Amino acid sequence: SDASSIPRDASSIPRDAGSILRDASSIPRDVTGILGDATSIPGDATSIPAHASSITVGSFGEILI
Repeated sequence: SDASSIPRDASSIPRDAGSILRDASSIPRDVTGILGDATSIPGDATSIPAHASSITVGSFGEILI
Protein backbone atom coordinates (compact mmCIF):
# COMPACT_ATOMS: atom_id res chain seq x y z
CA SER A 1 0.00 0.00 0.00
CA ASP A 2 2.97 2.32 0.61
CA ALA A 3 4.24 1.86 -2.93
CA SER A 4 0.86 2.78 -4.41
CA SER A 5 0.74 6.03 -2.44
CA ILE A 6 4.05 7.31 -3.85
CA PRO A 7 2.65 8.43 -7.24
CA ARG A 8 -0.22 10.20 -5.51
CA ASP A 9 2.18 11.97 -3.13
CA ALA A 10 4.44 12.91 -6.05
CA SER A 11 1.51 14.34 -8.02
CA SER A 12 0.66 16.69 -5.17
CA ILE A 13 4.13 18.27 -5.16
CA PRO A 14 3.51 20.67 -8.08
CA ARG A 15 0.25 21.82 -6.50
CA ASP A 16 1.98 22.40 -3.15
CA ALA A 17 4.83 24.24 -4.88
CA GLY A 18 2.34 26.38 -6.78
CA SER A 19 0.55 27.39 -3.60
CA ILE A 20 3.86 28.26 -1.93
CA LEU A 21 4.83 30.50 -4.87
CA ARG A 22 1.39 32.13 -4.82
CA ASP A 23 1.71 32.80 -1.08
CA ALA A 24 5.21 34.20 -1.59
CA SER A 25 4.01 36.51 -4.36
CA SER A 26 1.46 38.06 -2.00
CA ILE A 27 4.13 39.04 0.55
CA PRO A 28 5.22 42.25 -1.24
CA ARG A 29 1.59 43.36 -1.48
CA ASP A 30 1.10 42.67 2.22
CA VAL A 31 4.27 44.60 3.06
CA THR A 32 3.22 47.62 0.99
CA GLY A 33 -0.15 47.53 2.72
CA ILE A 34 1.57 47.60 6.11
CA LEU A 35 3.79 50.50 5.01
CA GLY A 36 0.73 52.34 3.71
CA ASP A 37 -1.00 51.88 7.06
CA ALA A 38 2.12 53.09 8.87
CA THR A 39 2.33 56.26 6.79
CA SER A 40 -1.28 57.11 7.68
CA ILE A 41 -0.55 57.00 11.42
CA PRO A 42 0.96 60.53 11.62
CA GLY A 43 -2.09 61.91 9.81
CA ASP A 44 -4.41 60.10 12.19
CA ALA A 45 -2.41 61.34 15.18
CA THR A 46 -2.59 64.97 14.06
CA SER A 47 -6.36 64.71 13.68
CA ILE A 48 -6.84 63.60 17.29
CA PRO A 49 -6.33 67.09 18.82
CA ALA A 50 -8.79 68.52 16.29
CA HIS A 51 -11.39 65.98 17.38
CA ALA A 52 -10.60 66.58 21.04
CA SER A 53 -11.02 70.34 20.68
CA SER A 54 -14.47 69.82 19.14
CA ILE A 55 -15.70 67.85 22.15
CA THR A 56 -17.79 69.93 24.49
CA VAL A 57 -19.33 69.12 27.82
CA GLY A 58 -23.06 69.60 28.13
CA SER A 59 -24.86 71.24 31.02
CA PHE A 60 -25.42 67.87 32.68
CA GLY A 61 -21.74 66.89 32.39
CA GLU A 62 -22.32 64.72 29.36
CA ILE A 63 -19.73 64.69 26.59
CA LEU A 64 -20.98 66.09 23.29
CA ILE A 65 -18.97 65.33 20.16
